[in-house]
Amino acid sequence: IILSYLSDNLMGPVKQMVLLWERMKGFQLDTYALEEEILLLSMFGRVYLEKGHEILKSYIQQKGKQQVILAYLSFYAYDYFLGEKSVDGYIFQCLEFCCEREWEMDRICRLSLLKYYSGQENISEKQSLLIRRILEECSENGLRFAFFRKLSSCYTKPYQLDDKQFVEEHFPANARVMIHYCMRKDQEESVYKSEPVKNMYQGIFVKEFLLFYGETLSYYLTVDDGKESWQTEEKTLKMEDCFQEGNSKYQLLNQMLAGRILGQELPLEKAMEQYLYRECLAEKMFPLID
Repeated sequence: IILSYLSDNLMGPVKQMVLLWERMKGFQLDTYALEEEILLLSMFGRVYLEKGHEILKSYIQQKGKQQVILAYLSFYAYDYFLGEKSVDGYIFQCLEFCCEREWEMDRICRLSLLKYYSGQENISEKQSLLIRRILEECSENGLRFAFFRKLSSCYTKPYQLDDKQFVEEHFPANARVMIHYCMRKDQEESVYKSEPVKNMYQGIFVKEFLLFYGETLSYYLTVDDGKESWQTEEKTLKMEDCFQEGNSKYQLLNQMLAGRILGQELPLEKAMEQYLYRECLAEKMFPLID
């Protein structure tokens, strides 16, 4: 009786209401209204609950309101994608379910799901279809993020991501960010260039670069958020070893450069042979029309 009374009348700290929810579950009482209240209050108060996913699961099992479920998923997806908070796997199962049924939800949910997939080793056929669908949406809206490189090349090749490296930083969404960079090869001095950095999504600023073997990119960022300006520390970016593997034109060029610089004649000749064979094959299969 006391628990039922508290469920109807308690309006206290969210964590205290979660404690009440646990006691009510122990007595197998109806918790639907309390669960909805906890989910709503945690969103408005931006309180991240250790057992939030359990409350959401119970709420869903009791046929909870779709708008509340989607709002709570967006709440967690936002801080996973932008704040890099740890999120229970059940949240991604729910996001997956919503995507499969094409429920109307915020883009941050699909981006979070894609980021989650990028860290998974085993991808099912259903998940593979979702990855392709979300990547296509990102391409249509000009969205490209550093975590895309963690996805298998079978997904990223159509979007020419295999040969790209990313500078990605988080700043206030209203900030103006400039990147100042110079390309160095064999320790040669170069002049710094400056370019604006695109606010890709909600304060995630991204700049892409194409680097070849032996090249080093030195860069720093200047940020102006309207109240103050500052400069980041200088960093360097080099071509990763994984970009030398494979048989794309870009990878073959890197293999040739590596072979020449390191004096490895056999890998150099092998890469040159493959490159020329591909060039010849392309000319015969796709001749230019006058």
